[in-house]
Amino acid sequence: MNPSPVSLPIWRPHKKGLLVDVLLSADGMAASDQPDPELNGFDLRPSLLDDNAPIASQLMPGAQAVIVEVKKESRASSAALNKLIADAPGLPVIAAVHSPSLADMRNLMRLGVTDVVPLPLNATDLVEALERLRTDIEARGEAGGSRGRLVSIVKSVGGVGATALLTQIAAIHAAGAGDGRETCLIDLDIQLGSASLYLGALPPLGMKDLLDAGSRADGALLRSVTAKHSSGLHFVAAPQEMMPMEAVGSDQMIALLDLATREFDTVFIDLPTNWTNWSFSALARSDAILLVSELSIASLRQARRQIELIEQQGLSNIPLHVVMNRVEKRLFRTIDFNDAARALGRDVAFTVTNDFETMSTALDRGVTVSSINKRSRIAKDLGAIAGALSQTATRRAG
Repeated sequence: MNPSPVSLPIWRPHKKGLLVDVLLSADGMAASDQPDPELNGFDLRPSLLDDNAPIASQLMPGAQAVIVEVKKESRASSAALNKLIADAPGLPVIAAVHSPSLADMRNLMRLGVTDVVPLPLNATDLVEALERLRTDIEARGEAGGSRGRLVSIVKSVGGVGATALLTQIAAIHAAGAGDGRETCLIDLDIQLGSASLYLGALPPLGMKDLLDAGSRADGALLRSVTAKHSSGLHFVAAPQEMMPMEAVGSDQMIALLDLATREFDTVFIDLPTNWTNWSFSALARSDAILLVSELSIASLRQARRQIELIEQQGLSNIPLHVVMNRVEKRLFRTIDFNDAARALGRDVAFTVTNDFETMSTALDRGVTVSSINKRSRIAKDLGAIAGALSQTATRRAG
Protein backbone atom coordinates (compact mmCIF):
# COMPACT_ATOMS: atom_id res chain seq x y z
CA MET A 1 0.00 0.00 0.00
CA ASN A 2 1.45 3.34 -1.02
CA PRO A 3 1.65 6.07 1.60
CA SER A 4 -0.57 9.09 1.18
CA PRO A 5 1.05 12.27 -0.09
CA VAL A 6 2.44 14.41 2.74
CA SER A 7 1.62 18.12 2.77
CA LEU A 8 1.79 18.99 6.44
CA PRO A 9 3.63 22.34 6.52
CA ILE A 10 0.76 24.83 6.41
CA TRP A 11 2.13 27.73 8.45
CA ARG A 12 2.02 31.02 6.61
CA PRO A 13 4.94 33.26 7.51
CA HIS A 14 4.70 36.92 6.55
CA LYS A 15 8.39 37.82 6.26
CA LYS A 16 8.29 40.38 9.04
CA GLY A 17 10.54 38.86 11.71
CA LEU A 18 13.85 37.09 12.03
CA LEU A 19 13.71 34.10 9.71
CA VAL A 20 13.91 30.66 11.35
CA ASP A 21 13.59 27.46 9.31
CA VAL A 22 11.83 24.59 11.08
CA LEU A 23 12.82 21.22 9.59
CA LEU A 24 10.93 18.25 11.01
CA SER A 25 10.03 14.77 9.87
CA ALA A 26 6.44 14.11 8.87
CA ASP A 27 5.77 12.42 12.20
CA GLY A 28 7.43 15.24 14.12
CA MET A 29 5.47 17.85 12.19
CA ALA A 30 2.15 16.04 12.65
CA ALA A 31 2.60 15.65 16.41
CA SER A 32 3.69 19.25 17.00
CA ASP A 33 1.51 22.27 17.59
CA GLN A 34 0.82 24.61 14.68
CA PRO A 35 2.21 27.83 16.15
CA ASP A 36 1.68 31.38 15.03
CA PRO A 37 4.14 31.69 12.13
CA GLU A 38 5.26 35.05 13.55
CA LEU A 39 5.63 33.72 17.09
CA ASN A 40 7.62 36.01 19.37
CA GLY A 41 8.65 38.25 16.49
CA PHE A 42 10.26 35.43 14.49
CA ASP A 43 9.24 34.36 11.02
CA LEU A 44 8.90 30.56 11.32
CA ARG A 45 9.07 28.63 8.04
CA PRO A 46 8.23 24.91 8.37
CA SER A 47 9.53 22.29 5.94
CA LEU A 48 9.66 18.52 5.93
CA LEU A 49 13.14 17.24 6.65
CA ASP A 50 14.65 15.26 3.81
CA ASP A 51 17.00 12.66 5.31
CA ASN A 52 18.58 12.06 1.89
CA ALA A 53 19.84 15.61 1.38
CA PRO A 54 22.26 17.80 3.36
CA ILE A 55 20.37 19.95 5.84
CA ALA A 56 22.14 23.12 4.68
CA SER A 57 20.74 22.62 1.18
CA GLN A 58 17.20 22.60 2.61
CA LEU A 59 17.46 26.02 4.25
CA MET A 60 15.53 28.98 2.90
CA PRO A 61 17.59 31.92 1.56
CA GLY A 62 18.30 34.35 4.38
CA ALA A 63 17.61 31.92 7.22
CA GLN A 64 19.03 33.36 10.44
CA ALA A 65 18.56 30.17 12.49
CA VAL A 66 17.20 26.65 12.12
CA ILE A 67 15.22 24.29 14.31
CA VAL A 68 15.99 20.78 13.07
CA GLU A 69 14.82 17.38 14.22
CA VAL A 70 17.60 15.11 15.49
CA LYS A 71 17.07 11.42 16.13
CA LYS A 72 18.97 10.41 19.27
CA GLU A 73 19.88 6.87 18.27
CA SER A 74 20.62 7.61 14.62
CA ARG A 75 24.23 7.96 13.54
CA ALA A 76 23.04 9.32 10.21
CA SER A 77 21.07 12.05 11.97
CA SER A 78 24.10 13.00 14.11
CA ALA A 79 26.32 13.02 11.02
CA ALA A 80 23.84 15.27 9.20
CA LEU A 81 23.80 17.65 12.18
CA ASN A 82 27.61 17.75 12.23
CA LYS A 83 27.68 18.52 8.52
CA LEU A 84 25.12 21.31 8.95
CA ILE A 85 27.23 22.95 11.65
CA ALA A 86 30.31 22.62 9.44
CA ASP A 87 28.52 23.82 6.28
CA ALA A 88 26.82 26.81 7.94
CA PRO A 89 29.31 28.26 10.45
CA GLY A 90 27.77 30.93 12.63
CA LEU A 91 24.18 29.80 12.00
CA PRO A 92 22.37 29.16 15.32
CA VAL A 93 21.05 25.60 15.34
CA ILE A 94 18.32 24.40 17.72
CA ALA A 95 17.99 20.63 17.96
CA ALA A 96 14.45 19.25 18.30
CA VAL A 97 14.60 15.88 20.06
CA HIS A 98 12.05 13.43 21.43
CA SER A 99 12.32 13.28 25.24
CA PRO A 100 15.87 14.66 25.50
CA SER A 101 17.76 13.59 28.61
CA LEU A 102 20.33 15.78 30.34
CA ALA A 103 23.07 13.67 28.75
CA ASP A 104 21.47 14.18 25.32
CA MET A 105 21.43 17.92 25.85
CA ARG A 106 25.08 17.97 26.90
CA ASN A 107 26.15 15.91 23.91
CA LEU A 108 24.24 18.09 21.47
CA MET A 109 25.58 21.27 23.04
CA ARG A 110 29.05 19.83 22.74
CA LEU A 111 28.46 19.24 19.02
CA GLY A 112 27.75 22.93 18.65
CA VAL A 113 23.97 23.39 18.80
CA THR A 114 22.70 26.59 20.36
CA ASP A 115 19.78 25.04 22.21
CA VAL A 116 17.65 21.90 22.55
CA VAL A 117 13.84 21.73 22.52
CA PRO A 118 11.68 18.64 23.09
CA LEU A 119 9.47 17.09 20.46
CA PRO A 120 6.63 17.39 19.81
CA LEU A 121 6.99 21.16 19.68
CA ASN A 122 4.63 23.26 21.76
CA ALA A 123 4.15 27.00 21.96
CA THR A 124 5.58 27.36 25.48
CA ASP A 125 8.87 25.62 24.66
CA LEU A 126 9.12 27.52 21.37
CA VAL A 127 8.63 30.92 23.02
CA GLU A 128 11.36 30.17 25.58
CA ALA A 129 13.75 28.85 22.93
CA LEU A 130 13.12 31.79 20.62
CA GLU A 131 13.73 34.28 23.40
CA ARG A 132 17.09 32.64 24.11
CA LEU A 133 17.77 32.63 20.37
CA ARG A 134 17.05 36.35 20.11
CA THR A 135 19.55 37.07 22.88
CA ASP A 136 22.12 34.85 21.19
CA ILE A 137 21.65 36.44 17.76
CA GLU A 138 21.93 39.94 19.20
CA ALA A 139 25.05 39.03 21.15
CA ARG A 140 26.64 37.38 18.11
CA GLY A 141 25.99 40.49 16.10
CA GLU A 142 27.61 42.71 18.72
CA ALA A 143 30.63 40.41 19.01
CA GLY A 144 31.00 39.79 15.29
CA GLY A 145 30.16 36.11 15.73
CA SER A 146 33.41 35.26 17.50
CA ARG A 147 33.65 32.96 20.47
CA GLY A 148 36.56 32.48 22.81
CA ARG A 149 38.07 29.31 24.17
CA LEU A 150 36.89 27.76 27.44
CA VAL A 151 39.31 25.86 29.70
CA SER A 152 38.04 24.00 32.78
CA ILE A 153 40.05 22.78 35.73
CA VAL A 154 38.93 19.63 37.55
CA LYS A 155 40.28 18.47 40.91
CA SER A 156 40.98 14.80 41.59
CA VAL A 157 40.20 15.59 45.23
CA GLY A 158 40.00 18.74 47.29
CA GLY A 159 43.34 20.09 48.46
CA VAL A 160 45.46 19.16 45.43
CA GLY A 161 46.24 22.82 44.74
CA ALA A 162 44.14 23.08 41.58
CA THR A 163 42.85 26.60 42.25
CA ALA A 164 46.36 27.88 42.99
CA LEU A 165 47.60 26.39 39.72
CA LEU A 166 44.67 27.83 37.78
CA THR A 167 45.22 31.38 39.02
CA GLN A 168 48.90 31.16 38.10
CA ILE A 169 48.30 29.64 34.68
CA ALA A 170 45.53 32.12 33.83
CA ALA A 171 47.67 35.09 34.92
CA ILE A 172 50.65 33.87 32.87
CA HIS A 173 48.36 33.29 29.89
CA ALA A 174 46.89 36.80 30.23
CA ALA A 175 50.31 38.42 30.47
CA GLY A 176 51.46 36.72 27.28
CA ALA A 177 48.26 37.02 25.26
CA GLY A 178 49.09 40.32 23.54
CA ASP A 179 47.41 41.87 20.48
CA GLY A 180 44.43 43.02 22.53
CA ARG A 181 43.39 39.46 23.36
CA GLU A 182 41.78 39.25 26.78
CA THR A 183 41.70 36.46 29.33
CA CYS A 184 39.16 35.92 32.10
CA LEU A 185 39.01 33.54 35.06
CA ILE A 186 35.61 32.73 36.57
CA ASP A 187 35.46 31.07 39.98
CA LEU A 188 32.47 28.72 39.80
CA ASP A 189 33.14 27.16 43.20
CA ILE A 190 30.21 29.05 44.71
CA GLN A 191 30.75 27.59 48.18
CA LEU A 192 34.51 27.36 48.71
CA GLY A 193 35.99 29.48 45.92
CA SER A 194 39.28 31.22 46.75
CA ALA A 195 40.69 32.20 43.35
CA SER A 196 40.31 35.94 44.00
CA LEU A 197 42.31 35.67 47.24
CA TYR A 198 45.16 34.00 45.37
CA LEU A 199 45.04 36.92 42.95
CA GLY A 200 45.39 39.38 45.82
CA ALA A 201 41.88 40.82 45.93
CA LEU A 202 38.46 40.43 47.49
CA PRO A 203 36.20 42.29 45.03
CA PRO A 204 32.82 43.53 46.24
CA LEU A 205 31.14 42.25 43.07
CA GLY A 206 31.38 38.85 41.47
CA MET A 207 29.61 35.63 40.57
CA LYS A 208 26.59 36.24 42.82
CA ASP A 209 25.81 39.49 41.02
CA LEU A 210 25.81 37.70 37.67
CA LEU A 211 23.53 34.98 39.01
CA ASP A 212 21.18 37.53 40.59
CA ALA A 213 20.92 39.35 37.26
CA GLY A 214 19.54 36.24 35.57
CA SER A 215 18.53 36.89 31.97
CA ARG A 216 19.50 40.57 32.34
CA ALA A 217 23.20 39.66 32.41
CA ASP A 218 25.04 41.08 29.42
CA GLY A 219 28.56 41.97 28.40
CA ALA A 220 28.51 45.31 30.19
CA LEU A 221 27.40 43.70 33.45
CA LEU A 222 29.98 40.93 33.14
CA ARG A 223 32.77 43.44 32.74
CA SER A 224 31.46 45.56 35.59
CA VAL A 225 31.75 42.66 38.06
CA THR A 226 35.22 41.57 36.95
CA ALA A 227 38.33 42.66 38.80
CA LYS A 228 41.68 43.01 37.02
CA HIS A 229 45.00 41.53 38.07
CA SER A 230 48.35 43.20 37.43
CA SER A 231 49.02 40.56 34.75
CA GLY A 232 46.04 41.83 32.76
CA LEU A 233 43.85 38.90 33.81
CA HIS A 234 40.17 39.71 34.35
CA PHE A 235 38.53 37.58 37.03
CA VAL A 236 35.10 37.00 38.53
CA ALA A 237 35.21 36.18 42.23
CA ALA A 238 33.19 33.45 43.91
CA PRO A 239 30.40 34.67 46.24
CA GLN A 240 31.67 35.95 49.57
CA GLU A 241 28.95 33.95 51.30
CA MET A 242 28.24 30.29 50.64
CA MET A 243 25.42 29.66 48.17
CA PRO A 244 23.38 26.46 47.83
CA MET A 245 24.66 24.44 44.89
CA GLU A 246 21.10 24.12 43.59
CA ALA A 247 20.84 27.92 43.35
CA VAL A 248 22.34 27.68 39.86
CA GLY A 249 20.54 26.16 36.87
CA SER A 250 22.14 24.51 33.85
CA ASP A 251 20.51 26.91 31.38
CA GLN A 252 21.70 29.89 33.40
CA MET A 253 25.24 28.52 33.57
CA ILE A 254 25.36 27.86 29.81
CA ALA A 255 24.11 31.40 29.14
CA LEU A 256 26.76 32.90 31.43
CA LEU A 257 29.59 30.93 29.85
CA ASP A 258 28.40 31.76 26.34
CA LEU A 259 28.36 35.41 27.40
CA ALA A 260 31.88 35.14 28.82
CA THR A 261 33.29 33.47 25.71
CA ARG A 262 31.80 36.20 23.56
CA GLU A 263 33.46 38.88 25.68
CA PHE A 264 36.88 37.27 26.20
CA ASP A 265 39.28 35.36 23.99
CA THR A 266 40.10 32.74 26.65
CA VAL A 267 38.01 31.90 29.70
CA PHE A 268 39.28 29.71 32.54
CA ILE A 269 36.75 28.24 34.97
CA ASP A 270 37.38 26.72 38.38
CA LEU A 271 34.76 24.03 38.99
CA PRO A 272 33.59 22.87 42.43
CA THR A 273 34.84 19.52 43.71
CA ASN A 274 31.31 18.09 43.95
CA TRP A 275 29.50 17.56 40.66
CA THR A 276 26.12 19.08 39.87
CA ASN A 277 24.01 19.20 36.71
CA TRP A 278 25.17 22.74 36.03
CA SER A 279 28.87 21.95 36.54
CA PHE A 280 28.58 19.10 34.04
CA SER A 281 26.88 21.53 31.65
CA ALA A 282 29.81 23.92 32.13
CA LEU A 283 32.28 21.14 31.46
CA ALA A 284 30.39 20.17 28.29
CA ARG A 285 31.02 23.67 26.87
CA SER A 286 34.78 23.37 27.44
CA ASP A 287 37.45 23.19 24.77
CA ALA A 288 40.02 21.69 27.14
CA ILE A 289 40.10 20.17 30.62
CA LEU A 290 42.98 20.25 33.07
CA LEU A 291 42.67 17.44 35.63
CA VAL A 292 44.91 18.10 38.62
CA SER A 293 46.21 15.21 40.72
CA GLU A 294 49.16 14.26 42.92
CA LEU A 295 51.44 11.23 42.92
CA SER A 296 49.58 9.46 45.71
CA ILE A 297 47.38 6.39 45.65
CA ALA A 298 44.36 8.28 46.99
CA SER A 299 44.66 11.17 44.52
CA LEU A 300 45.31 8.91 41.51
CA ARG A 301 42.36 6.72 42.39
CA GLN A 302 40.04 9.69 42.55
CA ALA A 303 41.51 11.11 39.34
CA ARG A 304 40.71 7.84 37.57
CA ARG A 305 37.16 8.01 38.90
CA GLN A 306 36.85 11.57 37.60
CA ILE A 307 38.02 10.48 34.15
CA GLU A 308 35.53 7.61 34.12
CA LEU A 309 32.71 9.92 35.19
CA ILE A 310 33.56 12.41 32.46
CA GLU A 311 33.54 9.58 29.92
CA GLN A 312 30.19 8.31 31.22
CA GLN A 313 28.75 11.77 30.62
CA GLY A 314 29.70 11.49 26.95
CA LEU A 315 32.43 14.13 27.21
CA SER A 316 35.42 12.00 26.28
CA ASN A 317 35.86 13.98 23.05
CA ILE A 318 37.02 17.05 25.01
CA PRO A 319 40.84 17.10 25.23
CA LEU A 320 41.77 16.21 28.84
CA HIS A 321 45.27 16.90 30.14
CA VAL A 322 46.47 15.40 33.40
CA VAL A 323 48.53 17.81 35.51
CA MET A 324 50.59 16.22 38.29
CA ASN A 325 51.09 18.79 41.03
CA ARG A 326 53.66 19.02 43.84
CA VAL A 327 56.11 16.64 42.24
CA GLU A 328 59.17 16.03 44.41
CA LYS A 329 62.65 16.04 42.91
CA ARG A 330 63.65 12.58 44.08
CA LEU A 331 65.49 9.87 42.22
CA PHE A 332 63.43 7.10 43.76
CA ARG A 333 59.71 7.47 44.33
CA THR A 334 57.19 5.05 45.78
CA ILE A 335 54.94 5.97 42.83
CA ASP A 336 56.39 7.19 39.52
CA PHE A 337 54.86 8.57 36.33
CA ASN A 338 54.63 5.14 34.73
CA ASP A 339 52.58 3.97 37.71
CA ALA A 340 50.40 7.06 37.35
CA ALA A 341 49.84 6.43 33.64
CA ARG A 342 48.80 2.84 34.34
CA ALA A 343 46.47 3.94 37.12
CA LEU A 344 44.85 6.66 35.02
CA GLY A 345 44.81 4.89 31.67
CA ARG A 346 46.58 7.86 30.07
CA ASP A 347 49.89 9.69 30.22
CA VAL A 348 50.65 12.61 32.48
CA ALA A 349 50.68 15.71 30.25
CA PHE A 350 52.25 18.22 32.64
CA THR A 351 54.13 18.20 35.94
CA VAL A 352 54.53 21.00 38.47
CA THR A 353 57.46 20.91 40.85
CA ASN A 354 56.77 21.04 44.57
CA ASP A 355 58.10 24.45 45.61
CA PHE A 356 56.09 25.40 48.64
CA GLU A 357 58.06 28.52 49.49
CA THR A 358 57.87 30.14 46.06
CA MET A 359 54.23 29.22 45.46
CA SER A 360 52.99 30.26 48.90
CA THR A 361 54.84 33.58 48.68
CA ALA A 362 53.33 34.28 45.26
CA LEU A 363 49.82 33.45 46.49
CA ASP A 364 50.20 35.55 49.62
CA ARG A 365 51.28 38.54 47.51
CA GLY A 366 48.77 37.89 44.72
CA VAL A 367 51.46 37.72 42.02
CA THR A 368 52.85 35.11 39.63
CA VAL A 369 55.64 32.79 40.76
CA SER A 370 57.93 34.29 38.12
CA SER A 371 57.66 37.58 40.00
CA ILE A 372 59.17 35.83 43.00
CA ASN A 373 61.75 33.71 41.17
CA LYS A 374 61.53 33.65 37.39
CA ARG A 375 64.29 31.04 37.15
CA SER A 376 62.61 28.58 39.49
CA ARG A 377 61.58 25.17 38.24
CA ILE A 378 57.97 25.82 39.22
CA ALA A 379 57.88 29.03 37.17
CA LYS A 380 59.09 27.07 34.13
CA ASP A 381 56.55 24.29 34.75
CA LEU A 382 53.62 26.69 34.97
CA GLY A 383 54.88 28.64 31.96
CA ALA A 384 54.96 25.41 29.95
CA ILE A 385 51.29 24.72 30.70
CA ALA A 386 50.23 28.27 29.86
CA GLY A 387 52.31 28.15 26.70
CA ALA A 388 50.75 24.88 25.56
CA LEU A 389 47.27 26.31 26.05
CA SER A 390 48.18 29.46 24.17
CA GLN A 391 49.25 27.47 21.13
CA THR A 392 45.71 26.22 20.59
CA ALA A 393 43.80 28.58 18.33
CA THR A 394 40.77 30.39 19.65
CA ARG A 395 37.61 28.54 18.67
CA ARG A 396 35.13 30.35 16.50
CA ALA A 397 31.42 30.01 17.06
CA GLY A 398 29.64 27.33 15.08
